[in-house]
Order: sequence, then C-alpha cells, then structure tokens
Amino acid sequence: MRQWQANEFGWWYLLRYVRGERFSLHMADLNAAGSLYVLGGLIGATRAVTDRPRRLLWLAALIVILPAGWLTGSRTAALAALVAGIVVFPFAVWRVRVARPRAAVAAAVVLVILLAALSTGRAEERGSAGMSLRLRSAFLQTSARMWASAPIFGVGVGRYHERSAQFMPDELRAIYPHENAHNYFVQQFAELGLVGGIAFLWLVAASLIAGWRIVRAGPVDGILVGLFAGTLGYLITCVPGHPLLVPEAALPFWGALGSVAAAGASERSTPNVTTRRALAAIIPVLLMASVGLHAVRYVRPVSPPTDRGFHELDMAEDGSPFRWMTRHGVTHVGPERGILTVPVRAPAFLDRARPWVVEVAVGGWVVDRREVPSDRWVSITIPVRQRAFRPFRRIDLRANQVWSASRDRGKPRDDRPMSVMVGEIRWDAVGR
Repeated sequence: MRQWQANEFGWWYLLRYVRGERFSLHMADLNAAGSLYVLGGLIGATRAVTDRPRRLLWLAALIVILPAGWLTGSRTAALAALVAGIVVFPFAVWRVRVARPRAAVAAAVVLVILLAALSTGRAEERGSAGMSLRLRSAFLQTSARMWASAPIFGVGVGRYHERSAQFMPDELRAIYPHENAHNYFVQQFAELGLVGGIAFLWLVAASLIAGWRIVRAGPVDGILVGLFAGTLGYLITCVPGHPLLVPEAALPFWGALGSVAAAGASERSTPNVTTRRALAAIIPVLLMASVGLHAVRYVRPVSPPTDRGFHELDMAEDGSPFRWMTRHGVTHVGPERGILTVPVRAPAFLDRARPWVVEVAVGGWVVDRREVPSDRWVSITIPVRQRAFRPFRRIDLRANQVWSASRDRGKPRDDRPMSVMVGEIRWDAVGR
C-alpha cells in the first residue's frame, strides 16, 4: 500500500511486472517473498473456506496478498500455490464437511489461484523461461560437482555460496561470481553431504506425513488443513529456489511446519530402546569423524579458498582496476613471511559527514585501522613476520559503513551493499 501510494494510486502499478519489473518492498529476494506469500495465502484461503464467522476478514487478507504476490513475478510461487491448492482443497472441503456456500467459496479461491498462476506465467521477460531452465541445469551441475568433492559430510554449513565458483560451468561463471544452488534440497546435500541431506529430507517428510495422516482421518480443524497446504506449497518452491536461506521467509515456515508435525504426532509414540542406544553410539562416532575430516581439510586444503565480499571487477577514472567491497571482504595470500599491500579508496560521489574507515586483519588479528580518503588512493602496507601453518593466510577487510546504488544514486534495481573501492591486493613474499 505504501508503494502504491508513492505511485499516486495509479491502476498501472499492477502492470509493472507485465512490463518486465519485479518488485517486493519488504524483502530483497523476490522469489523468497513469493514463497512467503504462498504460505500465508494458502492458510488464508483455507480459513476463508472453513471459518464462516470471519470469512470476510480472511478474504480481505487474500485481496491484499494476491497483488503483492503478482508483483514478485515468481512463477514458481504461483505454480506451487496452484498444485498445493488442487491437492489439498478438494480433500479439505470433503473432510471438513463444508456446506454448499463454503464449497462455493472454496471453488472461487481455487479459481483465483489458477488465474493468478496462468497470468503470472504469461508475463515473462524476454526469453526468461528458457534462460531460467538453462541456468537451473547449470546450477545442478555445479551442485553435483560440489557434492562429489565431499559426498559424506559435504563442504560445510553455509559454504555453498563462497565455494560455488570453483565448481561452476564456464557459462554460469560468466554470469555469477558466486551464487546459491537455486534448489534448497540439492544445496543441503552439497553442504551437509549424504548424512545431513538425508536427515533434512527425513525431517521434512516425517512432518508432512504426520500432518497428512491427521487430515486424512477427518473431520479436522480448518487451521491444520491451512497449515498443511501452506507448508506443502512452500516446500514446492524450495525445489527451484532457496527461500529457507532468507531468515524473514524461513522462520514463519518452520513455525508452520512444526505445528503440522506436532498436531500429527501420536501421544503414545515413544522411541524404541534399542533404537535410542544405537543412535547414542552412532552419533558420537559421526561427530568425531566429521570433526577429524574437517580438521584435516582445514590444515591441508585441496584448493585455495575463493574471495568473498567483493563485487565484479571495475575500472576507476584513472584506469586503475578495482572491486567494490561489501562491508566485509575476505581474501587469501601465501603462507610465507612477506609484505601485504591493499590499495583502498572511498567513494567520491557520496557526501557523508561520517569518515570511511577500513580495518585489516591478518590471520584473525587486527593489524591496521585507518581512515580512507575519497580523492586519492591509499595503500595500506602491512609487514607479516611469521609464517602461517596453513598453505594459505586469511586476510579480512572490514568497512565501517555501506552504501547502495538504489538508495544513494537513484538506481532502483541495484540494492547491493557496497563500501570502499579495493584495488589489486599484492603479496610480496620475502622468505620461505
């Protein structure tokens, strides 16, 4: 509503996506926002069917959610809402014992979801559907290579993004310097291996099965049906996306899935004593093996870690190559003793009273902190007198503030966080 007001309440506002614009005011990840609307929308649609005293309130909530979901332009969210609605709603109408007026409301809700899905699928950018399929195929190839490098325990929690460049095909690397898997289930197997991936699948499947048993047993509360439909639709969006990586979109889902699992859990179900003893013996062994393997890989990595916290290479007005840094950038140099040189410069087009300050840490220890001017390059030179015990030495750069092109330069489509300009980092070894 706030954004609509900013556009003078024009009816053309809803045509933004038709013209190639996707939009979400409260969440930067548009597909994650679409997944969240699927969760809330299906819960609201179910309650509009089953909660007669408050039906108008639920329908009013749907009227607000539908245009917001439309503006995200998420075809995956529209398809997930359609599939989950078709699977759950007819069954729910039968089990909840809905009268004819409620059945009519249910049919209207399914029709609205269908129309939303069809219209969203029609509004595509130039070649976006075909391009999306090609990119998803390349991401699957990336994930398969990453999983093959560590099939049992994976590459580590949260490390897919930073290590993705090592496994990307050339076509994908030319577009993304680093990226997530665009498939949350696949990303779990890449990051956590077979052990963590299978455990994650069990958690999700066991929760849904428990809820489905209650829905099938009927008659059931419409709230449970709505939660089941919403979580099912949300999980469908996790197949071509990764909404669970966005905290604002993940926390509501886990709350809903936990409610579904708790409602479907049997009060008399207790774990077998033999099973508990076996788990008590296996889990410590797996933990020790995982810690040992990661300790070996930490001391003797098979490849140099990739840089993170930097945007693509750019060229300054004086011809110097540089990269815009986010608030925190990480790079690595050799293990020998040597001299580290980091050229930095603050953005000249921002008029801020607060000075730009960059902090440099070598191997986790802060060794320099200084103010960075905007009218010239400054080289931070740091002598390192001790040899690292690992094949690579970690360098951390941290800035005290950030800016974005959407907020500070009037470019609405570029909301990437940026701080200072970082030139070519040089490492001059002086000994072995």
